[in-house]
Amino acid sequence: DLGVAFTVDALLDSDVSNLTKLGTLNEEVGLLTARLHGSLQDISGRAIEASDWGLEESDMVEAAWLGEVACARIALVVIVDVAMNRGGIDAVPLRTAASDQEDAPIIYPFKAD
Repeated sequence: DLGVAFTVDALLDSDVSNLTKLGTLNEEVGLLTARLHGSLQDISGRAIEASDWGLEESDMVEAAWLGEVACARIALVVIVDVAMNRGGIDAVPLRTAASDQEDAPIIYPFKAD
């Protein structure tokens, strides 16, 4: 939870992710796949070496964080895609936080009251 704002800020950082160049949903899924593969590959390599496992500001932590940024980017892209295809941001549904086994209500958090 403490790193969420930092990840969201990274979405706006042109060095990490250029929001002016968001692609189509298919393009972004391909980008997400490549970035997550690279992130997991880096994490696995660092884990095998066991040289910086869990150390703050390590290559492993950076690889994990870049994967997190990639996931945040695809979340943004999906929200934009749904909004464009469902009549606006008010029509974007999200599932409330719950375990995967729980039935959770669907809410429309971007809907203006």
